[in-house]
Amino acid sequence: MPQQKIIKFSSEHFLHEAEPAKPVPAPIGEIISRIQSRAVATDKGRAGIWVSSPGRWHRQIMQAEYCIFLAGECTFTPENDDPIEVLPGDVLYFPENSQGVWDIKTECRKAFFIFS
Repeated sequence: MPQQKIIKFSSEHFLHEAEPAKPVPAPIGEIISRIQSRAVATDKGRAGIWVSSPGRWHRQIMQAEYCIFLAGECTFTPENDDPIEVLPGDVLYFPENSQGVWDIKTECRKAFFIFS
């Protein structure tokens, strides 16, 4: 089996090469968050950086996701459950098909891994 190459990047440089931020698909209210992400894919999943501007929206996480928040303050309120306050340094695991509402209070940045 060929050895895979280690990839190192700064989050700023990595996102600089990403597509421009886009509005979220299911906003709540007048402030519409814009999100941007870029990932490296393997046969095991995708790892990358995600950034969101302030706002609220409905979200369904289709595949299981593990992430660590690097900056910002937000809340994720799972359907039929209590809100989860998120601050820099917090680590979250979302089971597949997690649904809820993101409330981004200040611009947030996270590193993530989405399982295949």
